[in-house]
Amino acid sequence: MTGAELARLSLAVEARLGLRVDDRIASLDYIGERMRAGAATFLDKLERGDAGEMASLAKAITVGETYFFRHAEQFQAFIDVAVPDRLEARTHTRTLSVLSAGCSSGEEPYTIGMLLADRGLAADWRLDIRGVDANPHAIERALAARYTPWAMRATPEHYQRRYFEPSGKQLVLAPEIRGAVQFVQASLFDADPLWSAERWDVIFCRNVMMYFTEPKLDAFLRKLVASLARGGYLFLGHAETLRGKHDELALCHTHGTFYYRRGSAVVATVAPRSEWVDEIQQATRRVHAILDGASTPVASPPAPPQAHTLDAIRTLVTDDRFDEALAQLDALPAHPATPEALLLRAVVLTHRGLLEPAEDACRRVFASEPDHAGCHYLLALIRETAGDLVGAVFHAGRASELDPSFAMAPLHLGLLARRAGDRVTAETAMARAAELLTVEDPDRLALYGGGFSRAALIAMCQPRGETS
Repeated sequence: MTGAELARLSLAVEARLGLRVDDRIASLDYIGERMRAGAATFLDKLERGDAGEMASLAKAITVGETYFFRHAEQFQAFIDVAVPDRLEARTHTRTLSVLSAGCSSGEEPYTIGMLLADRGLAADWRLDIRGVDANPHAIERALAARYTPWAMRATPEHYQRRYFEPSGKQLVLAPEIRGAVQFVQASLFDADPLWSAERWDVIFCRNVMMYFTEPKLDAFLRKLVASLARGGYLFLGHAETLRGKHDELALCHTHGTFYYRRGSAVVATVAPRSEWVDEIQQATRRVHAILDGASTPVASPPAPPQAHTLDAIRTLVTDDRFDEALAQLDALPAHPATPEALLLRAVVLTHRGLLEPAEDACRRVFASEPDHAGCHYLLALIRETAGDLVGAVFHAGRASELDPSFAMAPLHLGLLARRAGDRVTAETAMARAAELLTVEDPDRLALYGGGFSRAALIAMCQPRGETS
């Protein structure tokens, strides 16, 4: 691709999808194939906004990594704080409107639907739940509403039992929840009635805006805030912050998470500013440093040291960007494969539900570090997902023995015992896990914590029937 062609591609992608063209996008097989088939025609179509071409490009570019109840603490703040507040504000219309912007394959809006259904609101309220995504393949999957057990890894048992039915190796969502959510295949930058003034009571737009270029971010944010009702709520991803970009949005903090409210005073009930706002801003800077570094052209750059590369991959892993992390791991030299690189591969493959290669990566780590507690913990997750509860208990117990300070090992043992109905063992393990979680290393928690915050993991350790 010539410099002129790359510039045209970058401008077209930014104009239509708002995304910066980094090395990952520029090197996609789809783009290479379309350029070889006819670069001028391909770029002309993109610049004209050809619907078919843009849909195919969105399918190739967008990364839709999600699961039900992802970052559950945000959903808890949604149902405990945002929903009651907005119901009170909407008593005259008895309509509650919630948008999932960048909804991927539907797990996020369907989680919202389940939460609202559990509160019994459908009988007396009109619930307007929408999911929008530029990727047509993701929308097709959302409409099919068929998911693997791995997509349920953070879903409480109550919701699994009530709203899903087994169908072969998959689970099918209940018709009442499927019917409660409407999906739209469109770019978030399209002029659309979705963005009419003060339309939405709550907007979820998580792990989307961090990929936008700065000009497109500003334009999108203006449109998004204008569509949010006065007093409405905005939930962003954990690695995102508005960085003071909009005066109408106040940063709030409850339930161990952060979110925004339009035209309200700041709410901070759990931790002082230095412990959470700065952490959010640091996470955002890490993400943008990776993206900016990938998209900055440098003539004949020297190969970075593997340690530096692994730091970047670790950041991708802890931000749940598993496809990108796996692509960078694949680009590392096959030999020598360091134990840290193999461990990161095992973590990524486990989160992707690729159990056999994940187990193989763990075994390769054991070849040089036979007493690696983290790998035993991953094998416990893998064995449980495969239906081998005996193997899961063995590896979780081995992880706890090898590293008595590793909080996730007794937590998993407690969850396994709770699942088996062994209340005494569960409470003992959970009490130990709760104690260790208060002092667990944040980097290790980010790597093994499955996207849950420290507060959310501690809440899991409480005996059933208690609330956080």
